[in-house]
Amino acid sequence: MPRLQIGRYGSRMAKDQRTLAALLTEFRRAAGLSKVELARRAGTTRQTIHEIETGARLTPGVDTLKALARACGRDPMALIERTVVPARFEDALAGIEEAAKRRGIHAPTKDEIALLKSLPPALWNKIPPDADVLLDQVEIERRRKLRQSGS
Repeated sequence: MPRLQIGRYGSRMAKDQRTLAALLTEFRRAAGLSKVELARRAGTTRQTIHEIETGARLTPGVDTLKALARACGRDPMALIERTVVPARFEDALAGIEEAAKRRGIHAPTKDEIALLKSLPPALWNKIPPDADVLLDQVEIERRRKLRQSGS
């Protein structure tokens, strides 16, 4: 399992993976684009590109990542998967058992927690997750599995 390090803004990232910054820089250069040209094609600003490539912005939105990848002619998931896990997500995960107890439901299984962790971190940018938000995701998945097994 990759070692985690605390990065800027209280975020965690895997040390043995190329960072979002390095990957975007690689994509941009391989496409032969300047920061200004990439920004124009992606509908964003040169400053945004600069902040992502220098690591000052660790969790850009999903739409921004999709636009950047497409402007470079690459698969958007390559960038989305490289975003760091916001510390607030990990903090919410730490309180999930207590939240489940408070709501009177079973705490998530290891498989359900693995499912939550497998979601691209950029998906959580729009909602600062707390334990209840994560539990809602677990409940949705449990209902989906029940419907499938009952069919």
